[in-house]
Order: sequence, then C-alpha cells, then structure tokens
Amino acid sequence: MGMTVGSSFVAMVTSLSLVLWQQVRMALVWIGMGSNLGHREAWLARAVDHLIENGLHISGLGHIYETEPWGMEGVPDFLNQIVRIETDLEPSALGNVLRQVEFELGRVRTGTGYASREIDLDILLWEGKVIDTPELQVPHPRMHERRFVLLPLSEMDGGLIHPLLGRTIIELLNDCKDPSVCQRYRSTAT
Repeated sequence: MGMTVGSSFVAMVTSLSLVLWQQVRMALVWIGMGSNLGHREAWLARAVDHLIENGLHISGLGHIYETEPWGMEGVPDFLNQIVRIETDLEPSALGNVLRQVEFELGRVRTGTGYASREIDLDILLWEGKVIDTPELQVPHPRMHERRFVLLPLSEMDGGLIHPLLGRTIIELLNDCKDPSVCQRYRSTAT
C-alpha cells in the first residue's frame, strides 16, 4: 500500500509542477538596440546591464553591426545589436521597462520622427505573438524592411518565422530591398 500512495503522491506533484511551469513559463522576446551618439558601444553595453538590473534574463546577444542611418540623413552611423531575453512580463510591462531603461540612459523622446539617440530599444518579436495596441506593435511593423534588424537577427535566430508574413528571418533578409550598408562592427576599444 505504501508503494501506491507514494506513486500517487509523485504523480500528483509531477502534475502540479507541470501546471505551475506552464503558468510561469518564460517567453522569448527579441529586442533591437541602437545608438548613434557618443560612445555608441558603451551605450549598448549599458543598456544590456540595465536590462539585467531590471530582472530580465539575457538568453542571447548578437554581434554589433555598424549601419547607415535609416530614414535620416546627415547624422552619425548607428551601432545596432539584437538581444534575446526570457521574461514572464506582459508585453505592456516589458515596454514600460524598455522605456524606463532608455530614460535612465538619457534618451529624450521628442515625438517628431526619427532622431539621433544615445539608445533606442524596440521589441521586434515576441515568440510568435502578434500584438497591436496604440502603445505597442509586435512584430515591429518595419522590421522586415530594415537590413540592420534582419542581418543580426538572422545570425542569431534565422529560422524564426515572422508571425504575420509567415516567412523566416533569412527569407526576409534575402528579399530585403534596403540598400543600407550594414557591416559587423570592429571595436576600437583596447
């Protein structure tokens, strides 16, 4: 009889553990980071530190790319990088964390279109979710048009499927019409 009770107890604990794991399962989220002011590489590193300090788990960090400004002329080139995180936050809460990190790092949003910035953090993809609210659109509505997003993202997770377009990141990169120069950045730090 002790074996039956023990087996039932183990089955119950295993079942309960599975239910709890499913309830707190972390979502994978891909964030694009960019900087074109000051010591750009340091801004990216500081942003990653701030994400960690805000309780986000970094599960992947892509190569840094130097890219021509997209949608702007006469401004310094950007450094761009993709960060993959795991989070149990809701999308709006994560968006608030990203805006707070930008603020902590000195970003001032003017609301007048594209502008140079110390740091920019954008949610690109959320593990297959489609989010469309006035505050947040995921997947990022223009990511499929931007080489500086697709190239580093393809290196990290090229087989990801864009949930609206139904195509992999590599396929989107291969068909991208963006002529911007986007090349791996070679740090000048010693």
